[in-house]
Amino acid sequence: MVRGLYTAAAGMIVQNERIDIIANNLANVNTTSYKQDQAIVKEFPQMLLHRMNEKFFIYDGGAFDIAPIVGKIGTGAEVNEKFTDFRTGSFVQTEHPLDFAIETEGAFFSVMTQYGKMYTRNGELNLNNDGTIVTKQGYVVLGENGPINVANKDFKLDQFGQVWVKDFNSSNYSYLDRIPFYSFEDMKYLEKVGDSMYKETRYSGSAQLREKNQTRIHVGFVEASNVNPILEMVRLIEAQRSYEANSKTLQAEDDATSRAINQVGRM
Repeated sequence: MVRGLYTAAAGMIVQNERIDIIANNLANVNTTSYKQDQAIVKEFPQMLLHRMNEKFFIYDGGAFDIAPIVGKIGTGAEVNEKFTDFRTGSFVQTEHPLDFAIETEGAFFSVMTQYGKMYTRNGELNLNNDGTIVTKQGYVVLGENGPINVANKDFKLDQFGQVWVKDFNSSNYSYLDRIPFYSFEDMKYLEKVGDSMYKETRYSGSAQLREKNQTRIHVGFVEASNVNPILEMVRLIEAQRSYEANSKTLQAEDDATSRAINQVGRM
């Protein structure tokens, strides 16, 4: 009975964590370039049940199992890992000259924050007061030569992330800088830091600069979240029902334990 209490409690913990993850996905369904998380659940090792008092036959060379095997019993489960799904989301047209969606899966560009360099796929960009390209949150976008400042010039962004500028009284654009793109040896170990940004870790490896023609972008678009709200709602209902089922099992085990202590013990 005690094992049943622990097994049911472990199931409730798993489903509670799943509910938290799914709720966060649903809260970010409209967040630009957000990547959904999923819980990977691992079963605890199963135990073989034998008939009591007939488990082993011991002889000079060792021992072997002679007890009939009744069956197997589960011992619970746990959330083994929170996995980020980096599949590319759909593209939404904005027609803003600085907005872009990255076509290549697994490619990121870098921004400078108060906590250091971070990486993102959120191409929803603007200009700050001095003409520097920044993210929607105000973080400076880093080009090959540092912050990219277009001052008071006309500008355009091409499919490789190159920034071109010209004076308003001129007809020719000149190359200014390029937004470099990076990839990681194992991006599933990138650390989420909010605002669709990521931080490299020792497990993800350092950012590797991609060649110019390895990454293409679509200017005038942004990448939507890759969360499927209908599927997430189904998962949420499933997790809630499983939590309730484990809760009822826990109550039943608790009642059985209580009867064993208070009634059987008096006999």
